[in-house]
Amino acid sequence: MKKFTYSLLIAFAAILFSGTAFGQITTVGTATTASSTTGSITISKPTGIQVGDLMIASIVESEASGGTDLGGSNGLTGWTLMSEGTLAGTNPEFYGYAFYKIAVLADVTASDYTFDLDGSNNAASGSIIAFRGVNNTTPFDVTPGASLTGVNTDNSLSPTAISPISPNTAIVMLGFVGLNTGTGNIFSGWNTTSPGGLAELVDFGATGTRGRGVGAAWATKASTGTTGPTGTATLAGNYPNGSLLIALRPFIDPVPNPNLWSVSGTGDLRKYTMDPIAGTLLAGPATVVTPLTSTAAVAKNQITPNDVNGCIYYLDRDDDDTKNGVVTIYSLRPDGTGHGSRGTIDMNGPANNSDFSFVRLGFDALGRGWILAGTGGTIYIASFQGNGVNAISGVNTFGNATLNVAAPGAATDFQNGDLAITANGTMYAVANVTDGETYVYVLNSLNTPTTLTRKWTVQQGGNTFSGSVNGLAWTQSGSLHFSTSTGIYFIDQFTANTNSGTVQATLVANTGGLSLTDLGSDRFPTQTTLPVDLISFAGAYSNQKTNLNWVTENLQDFDRFEVERSTDGSNFATVATKAPVQTAARTTYLHTDDLSAVNGTVFYYRLKMIDLNGQFKYSNVILVRKESNVKGIRINPNPVVTGGVATLRFEASAKGVVEFRIVDMAGRIVLRQQNNVAEGINSVPVNSLDRLQPGTYILQMNDGTTIQSTKFIVAQ
Repeated sequence: MKKFTYSLLIAFAAILFSGTAFGQITTVGTATTASSTTGSITISKPTGIQVGDLMIASIVESEASGGTDLGGSNGLTGWTLMSEGTLAGTNPEFYGYAFYKIAVLADVTASDYTFDLDGSNNAASGSIIAFRGVNNTTPFDVTPGASLTGVNTDNSLSPTAISPISPNTAIVMLGFVGLNTGTGNIFSGWNTTSPGGLAELVDFGATGTRGRGVGAAWATKASTGTTGPTGTATLAGNYPNGSLLIALRPFIDPVPNPNLWSVSGTGDLRKYTMDPIAGTLLAGPATVVTPLTSTAAVAKNQITPNDVNGCIYYLDRDDDDTKNGVVTIYSLRPDGTGHGSRGTIDMNGPANNSDFSFVRLGFDALGRGWILAGTGGTIYIASFQGNGVNAISGVNTFGNATLNVAAPGAATDFQNGDLAITANGTMYAVANVTDGETYVYVLNSLNTPTTLTRKWTVQQGGNTFSGSVNGLAWTQSGSLHFSTSTGIYFIDQFTANTNSGTVQATLVANTGGLSLTDLGSDRFPTQTTLPVDLISFAGAYSNQKTNLNWVTENLQDFDRFEVERSTDGSNFATVATKAPVQTAARTTYLHTDDLSAVNGTVFYYRLKMIDLNGQFKYSNVILVRKESNVKGIRINPNPVVTGGVATLRFEASAKGVVEFRIVDMAGRIVLRQQNNVAEGINSVPVNSLDRLQPGTYILQMNDGTTIQSTKFIVAQ
């Protein structure tokens, strides 16, 4: 489709260390404190807790009678006892506890926590601190001591040193005191040998004959190794005390699966992991296999019924000009096994023995391979069905006809190049004149391919991009990588300029002296990149009316929007037509659909977006119900099928912008989107569900004042 695509405004961030991303541990909210003179203590939850955050509760209890009576706290269900112990003395007696909890969905809406204490206690003080970015499976880098350490009656804390085995741990010192004479300024000078000074989080006490207090401080330790020989903190007096040093292990972002492959003529087939948003190299390259022949092109199929392994394919290179227009297709499994030749295709027909100066390969989302080959100003096209490590089938050479190239383009632009195909079946082809201009073309159709049309001129820093461009591959976010003899470049969708017809390229990875001959990926984005237009689409139900709104930008050469409605989700009819504003600026469109005379309670809406040339595509579908109120946020359907569509419904008290985040059960944000909403019951489509693996997720909605959450399942 001409100049109409999506942007999901999804942001991903990580700190990268040699291909492994360590999340930075941060504190959450402000530490909370409380005191009690009963058999339990209630401590408020720090603000801003999200699923996956780590909370630590420190509690000191006391009793006035002689002997050692304390030490049998029942704690609180869901919290785990980390360490405990008597501080010092027997009359009065003081006992400290440290509990921890990984936040779950119920903690997002909880207000406080009540811990049951030892039945012999007379009073207690406590606090809760919280951290984000901690490993949810193994929160402690070294096992905390079962008992509090450095138990003394003096004016300092002296916890036993610990030795983290991971970089970037959070070192936390907890302090517990009794007989203190102040409600604050009990603790000062928190310190370790490494990482050094600690930032104070808690300094809280309750006075009286059984004064008791808790404190905490922390810092990030970038290196591994000991914190010692000890930790220290100065107290305001000689108090019975105990302390503990713990190391919180950071969450380590798993390196994603490889999403880019390259060949280099006589060199190895290699795999890379590239950031889909920034385009930068995360891991690799790593060798997959040595090809059986000198290679001209490579492509990666996704898993399909015909190709259950999602194999890698490549073509032979006509180094000696002896192929007579015939190309051979090879394939292998991603692990390098099953390597072999799968068949040949005569691109220019048996009567024509001309050889080619370039041969390029790509796959579409249905599992068909596509080949462009050319020489002397002629370009041929063919397709075949990829069957994994078995012979190819369904070869179509389209009568060995040559493709037209629409003016101002020319077939001679295709001295070097490659192709990549979107999930919607649009072929993008890069064409490069050696040491001259580089262009991006689109093919008119995969059903009846006849014409290539120049779409964009590739630039670097606003200047001509020159070199020998030979590979092109999608990222899952809808941007592009392409390769030259000097490295791998990234075409970010957001650099597309509609008015000038240009797009910018940035070098993201050197090739270590290898001269790459092609790139391939198994990513087939639904959202084609160049340019970005539809920002959001949503609806709100109120007083027998559905108020639809959608936001666009970079809208040019566009004909109209058609608003379609359905009562069953399958059969849609047009209920309104909206003319566009031909502008690159962000523009909001509104439409009110009166349902007062329409039978039914459930309605589905989508936008049909039509270009001047008659091509069109649809937006995501949203579901709207006739109802007067909605309690909480709902997702429909639930479970949702992988790659399916789902709608969020919720009631907004006012017009505004809300943010939605999808969090996995490890507490990681895996998707994010923003939508304009109206006052009333809103319906918003969930974008990019095809990026989620089967499993259970939490969806959070933040309107700036409150956070609502709901759990949903993605099923195969």
